Amino acid sequence: KTAIFLFHIHDGIFWMYQLFVSGKLVDKYNPIPDYWKIFMDEKEKKSWSGNASLLASIFKIPKKFIEPYLIEWKDTKNKDKKAFPDDEFTIVNEWSMVDFQKKFGIIYPEFDRSDTLDLLRLKFIKK
Repeated sequence: KTAIFLFHIHDGIFWMYQLFVSGKLVDKYNPIPDYWKIFMDEKEKKSWSGNASLLASIFKIPKKFIEPYLIEWKDTKNKDKKAFPDDEFTIVNEWSMVDFQKKFGIIYPEFDRSDTLDLLRLKFIKK
């Protein structure tokens, strides 16, 4: 019954995720679903919208901390906007993934900070 995120930054352009629970894909997000428009129909594109309500219920965090990240990036009015004032990155930046992850308590490993690398190692070494 474990929830596992697969995060991906694609070509340095955008970030996306897939969420699996007990090995089953339950949610996914891509802010630029038209990136692969020749491979996706409208139903498939919509399936990449992310589901803030589902994430809030699984991870027991308020939906209001998730929703601002799950937007399509085609709207340029968000170019200089952050999801929250204390975020490091603007909402239409591929690294806003890190701000999103922080809402879930996920620490992105910084290779110049040994404390974050030690956390990463512990997750893979401990059984």
